Order: sequence, then structure tokens, then C-alpha cells
Amino acid sequence: MLDANVGEDGRLPAEDAAVKVALLANRPEPESWQQAITVLEQLRSQQPLTTAQLLTLAGLLDKAGRWEESRQELMAIVSAPQTPPAFVAMLADKLITHGELDNGRSWVKRLQETAPDAPVTVALEAKLAIADKDRARAAELARRLMPGGEVPTDQAPQLSALAQLLEDLAFPKAADKVLAQYAELSPEGVVAHARFLGRQQRTAEALDVLEKSWDALSLERLLSVGMDAIRANPKAEAEAARFEQWIKKARRIDPESLVVSLVEAEWLGIQDRAEEAEAMYRKLLSRKDIDPTQSAIISNNLAFHLAQPKTAVEAKKLIDDAIVTLGPHPDLLDTRGLVHLALGEDREAVTDLQQAALEPSEVKLLHLAYALLRTGDESGARTTLESGRKKGLSVERLTAADRARLREIESALGIAPEQAGPDAADAGRG
Repeated sequence: MLDANVGEDGRLPAEDAAVKVALLANRPEPESWQQAITVLEQLRSQQPLTTAQLLTLAGLLDKAGRWEESRQELMAIVSAPQTPPAFVAMLADKLITHGELDNGRSWVKRLQETAPDAPVTVALEAKLAIADKDRARAAELARRLMPGGEVPTDQAPQLSALAQLLEDLAFPKAADKVLAQYAELSPEGVVAHARFLGRQQRTAEALDVLEKSWDALSLERLLSVGMDAIRANPKAEAEAARFEQWIKKARRIDPESLVVSLVEAEWLGIQDRAEEAEAMYRKLLSRKDIDPTQSAIISNNLAFHLAQPKTAVEAKKLIDDAIVTLGPHPDLLDTRGLVHLALGEDREAVTDLQQAALEPSEVKLLHLAYALLRTGDESGARTTLESGRKKGLSVERLTAADRARLREIESALGIAPEQAGPDAADAGRG
């Protein structure tokens, strides 16, 4: 609709361009980020961008893997007179995240001069201390961030951000304390606490937290968070059996629930019961009461299971149809990349998997490493696999198909299996 307003010069009116950027920037797929960047660059040729638009552009460039350009945009913003401390903090945080510690340190020093006691300043000092391996200093700064008393309900979401920072700084006990407080204030806090406990491989505790809030959470959220906790700790056999009982209970509560069926199908896949999972997805896809979005989600999941040479043609149709409905979301591009591999279309696979990995996970990075290896890029495969290892890649948490891919990469690159990821004791730590 907006594009119908393009003028004879091939450009949108400025107000329409701004709306288009707002729509595209909030989409989850890299393709939309690239389009938004293009629109903003065209708009800049017509008029100066607002500060908000410049910040959007910088954020999009970073998400799209164009950090150098993103940094230039951020530097231009903070170089203006009377720059708010929040913008300086944003630049400093990005610099530290991208490993430019000396530059980050200089901007944190500027924050220390203008807002020494602001939580964001203290948080950035703590990040620098961790980067410098000065845990004593980081711990001291983290204590300054802890809430001193009861937190009002309307400020509860701030606890989530604080807990994430503490977890990133490798202070799990402090993060646990903050999230336990958050869980007492809202269902969102319960979910955040359970997810944290799952990442820490405290699986039984994660399920306990969820079970206590069974009536306060939707079945979808409760089951999906619980399944993530199990997935993070494959050795939690007792908890896996407990979770199976949850699925049966949910089935009794709502026998026709599509959500419960989707969770159950995914659970079967996690348990390496691929044939049962495939059968359930096919059964779900044949239901008459599903809408196009639900059909696309099921098609993606089924295509993932069918991404093998014998069934790749069917998988290709399923994933293409899903992308038509949902757009080229990173998760869908990951599936399509695997389908391309099954079809022998290795270069097409690399293109899709590179886009998917802009929203990185250890599994997406493994898939990309495998595709790069298939195209002969051993250096790229090695670097990408190393990135996956840093994300927590663990053979125990992989499907049978991904375990085979990992072993093939290890063999081709001469990497011993025990070097391919963290050992079971370290997997999942914050």
C-alpha cells in the first residue's frame, strides 16, 4: 500500500518512508532489516534523518552483520553536542560487545564523568571488569546494582533486565535472587525464573517453579518453557519422565488443543522419535480447523524432519509454502538451508543459513558450518563451529541428524570429538 505512493522520482514521500521503516524494522527476518536500511538511506538523500531514525539505522546495521557501518552511525550520534548519556551508554555497550575494549573504556569514562552513579554506568563498568578478568571488581559493581528492598509491581520488568545482566556477567547466584523476586510479582517473572534455572541445568527446580504456577500460565507457555529446560539438560531423565506426565495432563485438560499437540510432536523429535514426530505433524497438517499461520508453523516443523535426500522434494514445497505465509524468518531460513543441503544445493544453503545465523544459536551456527564445509570453505566452517562452541554447542543436546553433521565436520577438519563443545558439566552455564 505504501509503495503505491512512490513518486515519479522513484521515492516515497518522507512520511510514508518513515512508516515503512517502522514496519520493516520490527519484522523478525533479515530481509526486512535490509529493506529498512535501504529505505533509510534513500530518505537520508532527501532530508536529514532524525536522531530516532539514525538510532534505528545503527541498530539495523548491527543486526544485519554490518558492525563497522553501525559504529560510524553511533559515533556520529554521540559526537553531537549535549548527547544524552543513554546514547553514550549504547555506543559503549556495543563497543564492549564487539570486543573493542579500549574504545569502549573511553566512552565509559565519559559516562563516569556525567552520570557516575547511574545503573547503566555501573553495569558497563562491570562488563569491562569481566572483560579484563577482574571478577572481584565486577562482583563489587554487581552488588551496587542489586535492589535494596521491595520492588514495586510496576517496576518488576526492570528486574528481568538486571538479572540478564548479572547472568551475562557470570553471577548466577545474584541473578537467581533477582529472578526469584521477579517471580513473586508476576507470571512473566515465573517464566523468566524458570528459563534461567533451565539454562543453569537446574532442571528439577525449573519444573518446580512452573508447576507451582500451573493455573497462572497458559498451557503453551508452561509446556514450552518446561521443554526448553529438559532440552538444556539431556541427562535429566527423571525430569523428562515428569515432563511427559505434564503432556498427558495437558492432553486430558484440552484433548483438541493444537498447541499441546505441537509441543508433543516437538517433544517426540527431541527424544529422537523422528517417525512418531513426523506422523503427528502430518496428522496436524490434515486438520480442518487450523488457520494459515498454524499450517505454516506445522509445515516448517515437518519440513525440518523431512530435510533428507529421500524426502527433500516434499520438504522443499512445505518450507516454501511456510515462507510465503510467515516471511523469511530466521528459523524458517534455517530449515530451508537444511533442505537445500538435502537437495545438493550447497551454495543456496549457505546463503539461507548465513541469513538465519544473523539471529545466532548454537544449532544454526552448526548448520552454517556444515554448509560451508560442503562448499569447500574449511576456514569458514572452522570459525563458525568455534562460534557455535562459544554459544554452548553440546553434542548431547543435538538431534541424531545434527550429531551426524557435527561428526562429519570434526572428521573433515581434524577436530577431536571431545574438543567440539563444552563437556556435560559445563553445558548450559550462564
